[in-house]
Amino acid sequence: MRFKNSHGFTLLETIVSLFLLAVMSVMAYQAIESVLGANQRSREALEDEQQLQLTWQIISNDLLHLRARQYADGFGGIEAAYQTSNSDILLSFTRGGGALLESNPTGLTRIQYSLDDEGHLLRTVWPAFVSTRDSDGQQRLLLDEVSSVDFNNLTALGYYSLDWPPIDVGFEDNLLSLPLMVEVSIFLEDGTISSRLLPGVENNG
Repeated sequence: MRFKNSHGFTLLETIVSLFLLAVMSVMAYQAIESVLGANQRSREALEDEQQLQLTWQIISNDLLHLRARQYADGFGGIEAAYQTSNSDILLSFTRGGGALLESNPTGLTRIQYSLDDEGHLLRTVWPAFVSTRDSDGQQRLLLDEVSSVDFNNLTALGYYSLDWPPIDVGFEDNLLSLPLMVEVSIFLEDGTISSRLLPGVENNG
């Protein structure tokens, strides 16, 4: 009886097979890593967009409830009902529409928007009768990676001004004046600019 010779894989064939398997494994890993990275970037972009939209909701709601009430800072000074600044404190104003609590029966609060050195856009709130000397207020981080924020305010004379109170009205009116509209622009560190034109309110006594 004659038997056929059976041959296994040669060493070269084994090496080539292992090489091809390694190449396919690397390609599969890179494809999976690329998909996972894209998903992660998509989630981060969605979270950033959601945070930006929440920030806009808070700013819009604050400006909707502006009140013509000046503010005693506790250091002997009087702040205007609404005022901008070139410092890290971007904007301060008196806001109504809050809950009528025993600790704050008027529902009025003092709101301050600021931008720190780390690019954090912050919102700080005090009851309107509490001075900044007596309390640090309640601070909330709204947005990070912010390079600057502009509040461009429409005056009664029909022009926009980044500086408020405007210089072309009397002192008493200055303390109580409110913008007719506010164009808010948020500049992010990645170059994104998000802007909205928000209505102001008439002076409420």
